[in-house]
Amino acid sequence: MEAEQGFPITVARAWSRVRLHGPLPAAVAVRDRRLVWLPNQEELARRYPEAALALPYHFAMVAAPVHSGDADWGAVLLAWPQGHEELTAERRQMVERACTRMGSVLREAALVGQRVQPHLQPRVLTPSKRRTLDPDAGQAALDCLSGLPEGYAVLDLEGRVTFLTPQAAD
Repeated sequence: MEAEQGFPITVARAWSRVRLHGPLPAAVAVRDRRLVWLPNQEELARRYPEAALALPYHFAMVAAPVHSGDADWGAVLLAWPQGHEELTAERRQMVERACTRMGSVLREAALVGQRVQPHLQPRVLTPSKRRTLDPDAGQAALDCLSGLPEGYAVLDLEGRVTFLTPQAAD
């Protein structure tokens, strides 16, 4: 499992090993070989109460199986900020195509004796190197952060707030 920057490692660690018989979105996606869409926290709590306790955040989530032929390789979990209550046909197809490609790559690797083995712990991707932004990028980033329904805050190493959106302040 790889956790993209910004996703708490404690959350990623909890999802790195999921029992397939458990009542979790990823397990159901693999077990039933179908995409599981959860548009909000309420739907997560209704359908998967244990997962909702571990993930008390407001977001939409999709769990999609990664398989090829009769081999199941795992699942992909994607999360979006709350407000994406609809999984468009285009987005659904993109997720399904990506999972199909991943399943094919994993199958090909296994066939040539290079089966991918999971690590004991999630691997956190290091942030990309900062680059010089054009003048409009700062405002675009601020607009994006201000659109998060829960708000956004940045703390320095001493725990002092160095940036706060109005939603986070509320």
